[in-house]
Amino acid sequence: FKSRQNDSTFTLKQSKSAWDSNAVRAMVERDSKGQFLTTLDRGLTVYTYGGNGAWVNKGILYSISGDARLQKETIMRIANSL
Repeated sequence: FKSRQNDSTFTLKQSKSAWDSNAVRAMVERDSKGQFLTTLDRGLTVYTYGGNGAWVNKGILYSISGDARLQKETIMRIANSL
């Protein structure tokens, strides 16, 4: 997705996965160098860091990355909409 205002972008990826939230947390901890937030909402555990995010739901691993610097609330709205 690309913003019309400032050319910032973010990518939402999804892939089948046997990972659980602990495995996602380990990946995020590594990628963020330990600087991440954990949010629990509507049964989802979502990890956010530096405008990026990751979570797993029903065997699908989701990740958001890019230079758009999305806020945690925006990432949560996206996560809850999928």
